[in-house]
Amino acid sequence: MFIAGKVEGSPRPACDVLVFSYRVLFNIEPLRDVFERLKVTVLTGEKLVLSTLGCDLDIEHPYPLVMDWIKKSVKAEDFRRLCQAAFNFVNNTLRTSLCLQFGPCQIAAAAIYLGL
Repeated sequence: MFIAGKVEGSPRPACDVLVFSYRVLFNIEPLRDVFERLKVTVLTGEKLVLSTLGCDLDIEHPYPLVMDWIKKSVKAEDFRRLCQAAFNFVNNTLRTSLCLQFGPCQIAAAAIYLGL
């Protein structure tokens, strides 16, 4: 349930999932030591499931590239305006599948181009 909430776009803290699940199963609140053991188990299980599925959790975002490239090529007075425009485009790509289809360099370059 913990991972499913993240996948569906409605993540809940591990504490909420554990307390609710424990209440449903046993009709009582979990004791602190039981809760801590369950939390460690759930978080360890999450890492195991994600690594088994081949999920790469090390993500490189295009934001630092945008800032670096704009800083190297634009006058200081235009830096803020262009950065904001490019960041808006980058933010929009993260809500689509583009961040899965293209690398951060390509997204950064496209965002700067569109921002110009």
